[in-house]
Parts: sequence; C-alpha cells; structure tokens
Amino acid sequence: GYYGGGAVNVISQSSGTGGSSFISGHEGCDAITKESTVDHIVHTGLPTHYSGLTFTNTTMTANTRSGSGYAKITYLGS
Repeated sequence: GYYGGGAVNVISQSSGTGGSSFISGHEGCDAITKESTVDHIVHTGLPTHYSGLTFTNTTMTANTRSGSGYAKITYLGS
C-alpha cells in the first residue's frame, strides 16, 4: 500500500489503524505517478503501477478481525 496506519494512545491504551492496500493490476486500486513524493502523492485513477508490472488473478479481502494482516504471493514461474 501507499499509506501507513495511524496510532492512538489514550491513557496508556495503545491501538493502531490499518494502512492502505495496493495490488498493481487489481481492479479498483489507484496507482500513483512516478513523480509522486512522500509530501506530494498524485494518483492516476488507474490500477497499474507506473513500472508497468502487474499481478494477475488477484484477490483483496478486508480484514474484519483484530490482529495483523498478511500477504500471500505465489510464484508461478515463467
């Protein structure tokens, strides 16, 4: 993803929020331009990363339980 999660500390109770998700080539994702910087991110409105590299047969599922998220990538060879 492009954005990290936030942190909250209310009277010694710590919690955090999730960051963003991005899979190049996944419908509904919004890529950034090559000229984007940490202080100035520009989205393209397209799902493909500026490198032109994409994943195929992708699945993105919301994590509705507490705990850590994960990514599973399976290399299919070339």
